[in-house]
Amino acid sequence: MIHIVTGNTRSFDYLKRAYETIKNLNIDYHWYIVTTSNKQINTSGFKNTTNLIKPGSMPMHTGVNYYYDVIPDKGQWVYIMDDDNMLHPNFYLIEPHTKVENCDMIVFGQQLDENNARYIESIFDIAIQKIDNGQFMVRRKAVGNLRYWPIYRGDGYFATEMRIVTFEAGRNTTIIPLVASYYNGQNWVKSA
Repeated sequence: MIHIVTGNTRSFDYLKRAYETIKNLNIDYHWYIVTTSNKQINTSGFKNTTNLIKPGSMPMHTGVNYYYDVIPDKGQWVYIMDDDNMLHPNFYLIEPHTKVENCDMIVFGQQLDENNARYIESIFDIAIQKIDNGQFMVRRKAVGNLRYWPIYRGDGYFATEMRIVTFEAGRNTTIIPLVASYYNGQNWVKSA
């Protein structure tokens, strides 16, 4: 099971466009959309979707942290998809790698624009300013009490810490030389 987690900070139209790329996934998934009490949404038109209502405001990455605080480990993998993004058509190719027992982190390439992509070539590329939220997923159990820092580069710090935690636990990180995500895709992708 893959949990896709989106902290909603933009209009509902962004979520509708994101859902268009999620709804036909042929893998076991559940989408968690984190909002605040003043921005509740109706998810009845989205299958396999839950709206988590976080108390207070939504500073950067706190929606993701709220998911980690309230959704316990049930063996799921967690993929963070920002609300201005959408799933890449190759995303389903990552799912078989979630079945590897000794792996706690999966990293893959990201389409930056129509002509450029970013790849992670070794675990040392899993670092601040070298990796984006959309380029990795983690086994929920491995996250433990690690949380995102509420700053712009919080995803890079989180990924770096996950790399360290995974290594120190004697677990593996799988690096896949395949583009399976977009960088802020709703801002430039014409159709997905």
